[in-house]
Amino acid sequence: MKAFLSHSSRDKALVTSVAEEIGGASVELDADTFDRGILNVAAIEKALKRSSLFVLFLSEEAIQSSAVNLEVALAQELQSRGMIEKFFVFCIDELSFDKIPAEWKKFNFVRKAVSPQTIGRLIKNELLVTRGRDSKSATPFVGRQSELGEAKNRLMDPDQPPAKALFVSGPPGLGRRTFSRKLYSDVYPSVGKVFPQIHLDRTDGLEEIFRKLLDILTPISTLAAYRAHITSFAIANDARKAELIAAQINRLLDGREAVFVHDDGGVLNDDGGFHQHFVGILASVNSYPHPALTFIARRMVPHGLRRANSFAAYCPLSAMANGEIKQLIGLMLRGANIAYSPEELDQLVELSDGHPLNVAFIVEAVRQYTLPVFLADTTGLRQWKHNRAAEFIRQIQFSDGECRILGALRDFRVLDFSTIADLLNGDTVTASKSVANLIDLHMLEPAGNAYALSAPVRPAVERDRRFESTGKERQALLRTLANMLKSDGATDVSTSMINTSILAALEADEELPELFSALLLPSHFVWLARRKYDDRKYEEALELARHAVASVSRLSHSGAIEACRLVCLSAARLGNEEAFQGGINAIRNYTTDSWGKSSLEFLLGFNHRLKGNLPLAERNFRTAYDHSPGNFWAARELASVCSKRGDAAGAEKFARRAYEVAPDSPYVLDVLLKVLINLPADRQQDVGPEIEHLLERFGKIGDQDSHSFYTTRMAEYSLRRGDLNAAIKHIDEATKKSPSLFDVQAIRARVYLERGSNVIAAEAIQKMEKLVDKNSAGERRTNMRPFLEIRSSYFAATGQFEEAKKLYKDRTIFTDQEAAEALKQIDIEQAYRRRT
Repeated sequence: MKAFLSHSSRDKALVTSVAEEIGGASVELDADTFDRGILNVAAIEKALKRSSLFVLFLSEEAIQSSAVNLEVALAQELQSRGMIEKFFVFCIDELSFDKIPAEWKKFNFVRKAVSPQTIGRLIKNELLVTRGRDSKSATPFVGRQSELGEAKNRLMDPDQPPAKALFVSGPPGLGRRTFSRKLYSDVYPSVGKVFPQIHLDRTDGLEEIFRKLLDILTPISTLAAYRAHITSFAIANDARKAELIAAQINRLLDGREAVFVHDDGGVLNDDGGFHQHFVGILASVNSYPHPALTFIARRMVPHGLRRANSFAAYCPLSAMANGEIKQLIGLMLRGANIAYSPEELDQLVELSDGHPLNVAFIVEAVRQYTLPVFLADTTGLRQWKHNRAAEFIRQIQFSDGECRILGALRDFRVLDFSTIADLLNGDTVTASKSVANLIDLHMLEPAGNAYALSAPVRPAVERDRRFESTGKERQALLRTLANMLKSDGATDVSTSMINTSILAALEADEELPELFSALLLPSHFVWLARRKYDDRKYEEALELARHAVASVSRLSHSGAIEACRLVCLSAARLGNEEAFQGGINAIRNYTTDSWGKSSLEFLLGFNHRLKGNLPLAERNFRTAYDHSPGNFWAARELASVCSKRGDAAGAEKFARRAYEVAPDSPYVLDVLLKVLINLPADRQQDVGPEIEHLLERFGKIGDQDSHSFYTTRMAEYSLRRGDLNAAIKHIDEATKKSPSLFDVQAIRARVYLERGSNVIAAEAIQKMEKLVDKNSAGERRTNMRPFLEIRSSYFAATGQFEEAKKLYKDRTIFTDQEAAEALKQIDIEQAYRRRT
């Protein structure tokens, strides 16, 4: 990866300093060619062909230079042939921009050049971003001929309107972007190889979409210019905002570009159709000469809704056929100069499960360990497939600098190269090497003009304690990012970093000038409130969510629901009934669709659950699930509530639904195992093998980072099978790891009651009572019912039958029928004791 530096002879000193900052191996300096006395078209073209980035240092002298004009013309031709990926222009003086040819103004301008060090960092960053993109697209394309044929037929169908967008769906890592690139190269060869990308969250509305497009179309800007763009956008009505966004998209068509739009909840609504604001945007998007947008999604738009949204060509992708995967693995192994036999190739095909992401892991592992060693022990691949990237990452030795970079990206979605260098005390050489290595390890990927964690590894990075930042490091980073917004607005900044800086400033509680308020969006409060809620800082989450609700008119429909949800969830955890009702009243304004209705019922059920009223909670959760069968949170809550209430069939149904959505979540796997272990005796033989398989999986991930999921569930499973010695061994180990978990103490009490060790059981019950009383982890009275049931069992075991019966009086916890059944069982045990 090299940058060609084009400049006039007068600007040689500045450009030489920039080249030294970048490093000689990464630049093609036209002065080097000229100094050797070989100034001709062939020499310049050879140097340009060795470059992926064309950098023009613009001055009045450069505009008048015949050599510079020649280089620009050759670079434009090479870009049209896909050999140069990007133009980058620095204005050295104040007047040159107004004098340049009209076609030059389409280049990616950095209006004002500052120090050589800053320019060098920007160019180095672009080279690293390009390297990251190239590494993503280096995989050979095989197969998908059927899907490509169907897509091309739709694009040429005279009975269909011209496609303004492609919509490609499938699981992550299945090759959705690779497929899209191939389709563009076949049908629209003039479109560039580099596809800018944006991610749209559930809370993103018109303002967020506009800013994200602005980030990729104008990656470097001044704060003042950026503010002017978004201020003029903010005062427009929704119809005009849709037109302004469409105008930004149409700019891509002029530049022979297309953008990948990742649906993280911000493209399709809960029913599978496009959010209404997207329909308005696409109405003003041009369809010629190629689709400007490609939506990358996990799910496909239902057939019934596609006719109403005929502006897109729909391309669902599934797992690749064995023959296609065989070609892919074979070509990648050949490309890595690795020999293999037909039998070995067949083994690799079987291990891949038809998934290109698994193929990438296989080839990388074979490259590192050799083919015979990899096939002799495929544990690493099994762990990769079962636990995504956690085990894979754990085996990598990262440098201190790489750990600091990954730690910072756990907290902030994107960081540019300049901020990363500052994070490493200004050491640009180490920063460059670290970023390049993390790209090669598939840990980082370009995000506009900055870097983000790769989607498949983000959950594993967030759980890995090696990447935790100290309080001092985090505060220093917060101050650095927040300070980006304290300039007078004239300084050039990376626009992709502005959102990061705003969030850092909010969290650091920094006092900022008026410029800050113009940049602030309600969705910033929503994002930070969600993060505080996940960190169990419920008071801070409530305050931030209330700020968002106060400006709810500027949020998208889904964003408004999310803001109200966070108010209600945080208030319910805190027992703040007034704030909870305020959130409920606010969300009632957004119950016009199934997701809004489902969210309202879910929140009511959540509050009842925290109050210990499981019957009412179940009723609300079931209604929430009926409104939106895809509501993962409702399914997970129902699995837990049904289990606590003894509804084995309901618990199994909803636990399996939740598991289908999040099979790698240790929390969901824990709920499913708990439900299966406690199924009636007549089902145990059926689910026994499944329990054993899930426990084997759980053993790999369940006790990471001092958690005790696996040992707790092994104790319960051993108790169910009657193996008390194994149950005691496992529960004692779990108690050492997690003494403050209610479920650990509950199973400990059950195990020792079964053994007849009532003193130890009483000790565990006493700890359960303290956990319920102290509102552990915001759970309030959620565990009151299992606590009363186990305490009643203890009283019955020690002959205190009347005390055992008194615990079933509270009708907010037990229904009349549930209480009557429990009292009947106590009477039966009491009668039995009298006879013996």
